[in-house]
Amino acid sequence: GMLLACDELLRCGVTTSCELYFHNRRLVEAVLDAGMRCVVTPGILDLADAGPSWTWQKMLDAALKLRSEADGAAGLITVGLGPHSVYALPAEALAAVAAAAADGGALITTHVAETKEEGLRIEQTHGASAPQVLERLGVLDGRVLAAHCVWLSDQDMDIFARHDVAVAHCPQSNAKLGSGVAPLSLMLSKELRAV
Repeated sequence: GMLLACDELLRCGVTTSCELYFHNRRLVEAVLDAGMRCVVTPGILDLADAGPSWTWQKMLDAALKLRSEADGAAGLITVGLGPHSVYALPAEALAAVAAAAADGGALITTHVAETKEEGLRIEQTHGASAPQVLERLGVLDGRVLAAHCVWLSDQDMDIFARHDVAVAHCPQSNAKLGSGVAPLSLMLSKELRAV
């Protein structure tokens, strides 16, 4: 799948992608075979019911191991960390990822404010929005690329601007889910970097 994606991206003039999820070693191999650049941010979730290797601790350890082994490979691979989202991880895990990223200067990618329901659930659980939780736990203190960001409030955008968070807006995914459209004009007026 990643080889096909590299082929399609390169044919369209895209030379770098950012990937967050699973099968990261195979993904790195495919990207290197294609000669493309990639920011690989191994997904970190808490799926303990799936077995002992699916806890957030094990996933963070595996991501850090991949970072030590593959970061900088052939001048094409950058390995960061991919804590999935505020709703998919406990606060303890988000804080641990933030500390690990700060320790090695790793980029963090995470899903933020993708759907309205997600925001309501996080507000009920944490008494704050996802950007507020991420700020409180230190996740925004380093380099962060936040995906989606459809349902950010003005206050959330101010938090992101203060921390120089980049936003990856995802129009195809958001259209598929029917989750809305990221307020790009407002983000840009607040000097957020939207890619």
